[in-house]
Amino acid sequence: MEFTFTEEQERLRSEGLGLAGLVSAEQLRTGVDEDVFKTLTDKGLAAAALPAGSGGRGLDVSRLCALWEGLGEGTGDAALASALSTHAVLTAVALWKLGTEQQRRDLLPGVADGGVSTALSAYELAGGAARANRALTATARPDGDWLLEGTKADVVNAPWADRILVTAATGPGAASAFVVHRRTPGLRVADTARGLGSLTFDRVRVPAGALLGTPDAAYRELLPLLLALDATVTSATWIGVMRALLDRALDAARTAQFLDRPVQRFQDVRFALADSRTRVELSTGLVYRAAWELDQKDHPGRQDAAVAKLFTVRAAHATVADTTRVLALADRFPDPLAEAAARDLARLEHAAHGTDLTRSAVAASVLGLG
Repeated sequence: MEFTFTEEQERLRSEGLGLAGLVSAEQLRTGVDEDVFKTLTDKGLAAAALPAGSGGRGLDVSRLCALWEGLGEGTGDAALASALSTHAVLTAVALWKLGTEQQRRDLLPGVADGGVSTALSAYELAGGAARANRALTATARPDGDWLLEGTKADVVNAPWADRILVTAATGPGAASAFVVHRRTPGLRVADTARGLGSLTFDRVRVPAGALLGTPDAAYRELLPLLLALDATVTSATWIGVMRALLDRALDAARTAQFLDRPVQRFQDVRFALADSRTRVELSTGLVYRAAWELDQKDHPGRQDAAVAKLFTVRAAHATVADTTRVLALADRFPDPLAEAAARDLARLEHAAHGTDLTRSAVAASVLGLG
């Protein structure tokens, strides 16, 4: 196991940086929308994680991390990167790994070429621990269909997605996963902000073919898969965002003055920059080690991925604070990238209940509780 980037990983990181150049600063300021989403999914991102037989590129988790790190650094926009990874990684891999042959034939080619866009609630990453995640229920009908009733909040890509992956409670501690067409009668989609939406299911009837995986087994089959991919690819995005913030702060420190003194001469500034660089490098090692484990082991443990996410989220918080102080001292604040990062971190933690769930996963692994 090596912790240096391979030539291909460097190329993929550069590809992510290059793709970010397709999005204008004005588009980033106005938030995530369908045009930006389509611009990037049409350039190969949508096919990144799927196998070649389904029209995909067959990238493993380590290579996906390199691609999304470059995208995060190039755009500085974690919300946009999350919209793209929700479609191209989380839902795409779930459909590939858990879907029936019919579901794969019907959906994966469209997912890979961007013709079919997908959505997923951020609350799904909290599993059964999120009260909001049990606000949607599913009842099996005698004819094999299912009846969905309730709501889903913070659904990434909901404003434009063709298919929506949801889990619905089917009993105490049990849930089933479904892939629902947005035009299903009784399903209402309401836009909220920055690529998010909320769903209301008013006695929505879906066929047996909408079920993804085994009935009642979503928390056992789907949730660990989503958590592992989110902990690595999403964390890699934040590494890229932190690098972008650090570059802005370094430029400000080198070129600006405060009270007729170069900003880089202030000890607090030097410490803030040193701490930020250290966090970026430590986050990189943790995230890519977790990605390597997912790629190499048949049954990887949860600890490395959970540790990587926990450390990276905390590192991102501290780095946003430190780089914001440097930018403010250099009279370069408000800064759109720093403000977007703070906003996206708040959104991430709102859906995932802060870092408590990740800490619980780490503790359970340390204690041997599964």
